[in-house]
Amino acid sequence: EALKAVSAAGFKPNEVCPKCGQAGCDAAAVCGVHEFRPTHRACLQGNAEDISEKADKNAQNGSYLLGILGAIIGMLIGTIPTLLTVIFLEYEYAILFALMPVCAYFGYKLFGGKMNTAAIVVTIIMAVLGVYMVMFECAVYEDIAFGGFLLSDALPLLFSYMVIGENWVILTGDLWVEFIFAALGVWFSWRLISRTSKSITADAQAVIDLSVPYPPNRDKAQQFDYTEINE
Repeated sequence: EALKAVSAAGFKPNEVCPKCGQAGCDAAAVCGVHEFRPTHRACLQGNAEDISEKADKNAQNGSYLLGILGAIIGMLIGTIPTLLTVIFLEYEYAILFALMPVCAYFGYKLFGGKMNTAAIVVTIIMAVLGVYMVMFECAVYEDIAFGGFLLSDALPLLFSYMVIGENWVILTGDLWVEFIFAALGVWFSWRLISRTSKSITADAQAVIDLSVPYPPNRDKAQQFDYTEINE
């Protein structure tokens, strides 16, 4: 009935495979985000093999050190929106704290870190460190804007303050709201940052397993017409 209604409205499935751009689709599967459309089973298989091959290469050649470096850079980038809202709006948005783990995750991945459980652990750690970094960045801004400090003076002064052990306890207690925001940020982005090579490979194989033959009636494939389904 749904197909009849869609057909009556003048719509029909896109007959071009989203993977290769060619017609002659022989399967229908989930392609992209919540999009179920015709494709080629061979394209699905090829995509799964490519992902599996990349996962194997990452397992052999991935670097934890480079991944952590990329995660740090990504985390620093992720703090910028929160820093700007604090400076110009004097307000913090919990949703923006999700950018820290997301950017850290992509930084870890971009720099070739091993995409296993370590990617998740490093990403969560960066979400926590991002809270301290936002505080540090805001303090540097205030010292420069309102205290008359030069950047070359403010950075060493604040850094020396932060490395003192007892100051960490004070800072952590004062930032309990921000840590809640960081936890919410991890929760908001969990579906993305929890993806490892193993889960990505499994998802690609699941797309193949859940695909269905297309057109639905193979014997009548040649005369199948979406504009004449009222029979």
